[in-house]
Amino acid sequence: MGNIQKKHQLDEHLNAGLSYKKSHQFNLAVENFQRALILAKELKDGEKESKGNIQLGDAHRLNNQIERAMEYYEKAMEIAKERGYKHEETSAYLGLGKAHILNNQIQEATKYYEQAMGIAKERKDQAQETTAYLELGNAYRLNKRFQTAIKYYEQALEIAKERKDQAQETTAYLGLGEAYSLNKRFQTAIKYYEQALEIAKERKDQDQEIMAYLGLGNDCRLNNQFQTSIKYYEQALDIAKERKDQHQETTAYLGLGDACRLNNQFQTAIKYYEQALEIAKQRKDQDQETTAHLKLGKAYRLNNQFQTAIKYYEQTLEIAKERKDQDQETTAYLNLGKAYRLNNQFQGAIKYYEEALEIAKERKDQAEETTAYLNLGKAYRLNNQFQGAIKYYEEALEIAKERKDQGEETTAYLNLGKAYRLNNQFQTAINYYEQALQIAKERKDQDQETTAYLGLGDACRLNNQFQTAIKYYKQALRIAKERKDQDQETTAYLKLGLVYKSNNQFQTAIKCYEQALKIAKKLKNKHKENIARYEIEELSRIAGMFRHLNVLVG
Repeated sequence: MGNIQKKHQLDEHLNAGLSYKKSHQFNLAVENFQRALILAKELKDGEKESKGNIQLGDAHRLNNQIERAMEYYEKAMEIAKERGYKHEETSAYLGLGKAHILNNQIQEATKYYEQAMGIAKERKDQAQETTAYLELGNAYRLNKRFQTAIKYYEQALEIAKERKDQAQETTAYLGLGEAYSLNKRFQTAIKYYEQALEIAKERKDQDQEIMAYLGLGNDCRLNNQFQTSIKYYEQALDIAKERKDQHQETTAYLGLGDACRLNNQFQTAIKYYEQALEIAKQRKDQDQETTAHLKLGKAYRLNNQFQTAIKYYEQTLEIAKERKDQDQETTAYLNLGKAYRLNNQFQGAIKYYEEALEIAKERKDQAEETTAYLNLGKAYRLNNQFQGAIKYYEEALEIAKERKDQGEETTAYLNLGKAYRLNNQFQTAINYYEQALQIAKERKDQDQETTAYLGLGDACRLNNQFQTAIKYYKQALRIAKERKDQDQETTAYLKLGLVYKSNNQFQTAIKCYEQALKIAKKLKNKHKENIARYEIEELSRIAGMFRHLNVLVG
């Protein structure tokens, strides 16, 4: 075979590999990139050899074979450095950054992205510079450092606009949307997703259009706007089906499942998750298959079908172990722990949480380590082992502070407040709730702010400070109404009912329980509905007895 024919075949294999990679057929992509690599070596084409290694790195990374991906990126970088291929060197650094992100080595990833950015700036390669900024944004977003992430996305956006690169401009808007959404600034997030959607439609870029719809769906779901969320997921699903993009179709089904699950429509959620699972299995996409198993487990767990939930979590664990995916393995252990804990099998729960903790420590994954400590604390607390619980919450708090993760820091304070409250140490509980409240207000995290007010109300009520308790519950109620968070609104009414009952204000208590009952019925929340109904009947009976006594006395 002559060199011209070999060059032609080399390009054919590279293009075929790219096509397979785009459609998530990673094994076929690898096969073609390997053939391209052999030909590049035969032709002594260093540039194409470096490109082939980068593409093999990408295909292995996207197929969750992280170590293998790193080997290819390092080989590409070695060739590129040796021969002065600066573009390929930058691409190799970007690839290594992405691989380290998937391995939860965010600090390492950041270093690689910064090296990529340095070379891109030096070469005045604004396309790669923008990519480096976008990836740095992703890294800081995953590390929950949202303000820093936003700064990088804005820098990427500025260059993309200047270059009139609408694809990267859209990616920057999507990144900004996600960062603001995760920081619970939902309206700002929507604005960015809508800008991304507008450009994607204009450019007829259906891939980015789907991503914008999915982003809007996620944002509305996180903001408890479930019907709007469903509408966006359905739009993403329609386009994905039309394009025969089964990867995004699966993602849309998973999103629809999440929205229905959070809206207490468990059977509908299960139906969507099963559709996602079916496609993932057909495509041999084990990553999405694992996600579908986890979500099915969650839906069954929330529907109090613990054995079925455990079955799905065990399937997740099996696939994760098989794939050596320690991230999903940790998630499976955490969820198994939760299922056992909710089934009052505390020792079983503790065993699984300890497994999760061990892997997290081994991987130096401090985010998962914090989660494991928080869950261990909860298991000990529910088993009335308050000192054990407090020890684990303090461990979680220490790591959260070290990582400057204010979300988890607040969660640790809230849990410490709860443990001390249940241990009848009301003043200490109040101190922790106040610390949680302060951070939540600073971060404009109204969900955690509401939880802190409810906790403060509980501690004051149990300490017989009824008027102060009422004040805190009313604050929680006000925010819940503002946010249209009907679940928290119901909780606030139930707690107000309880404090008024404790203060012998029976008629006011009944009114609060009636409000709670009305919303619980609407939400189809049987548990809260039953509590409200029982309290109304009980208080009506007590109020009737008092009326009867008054008649007799009179």
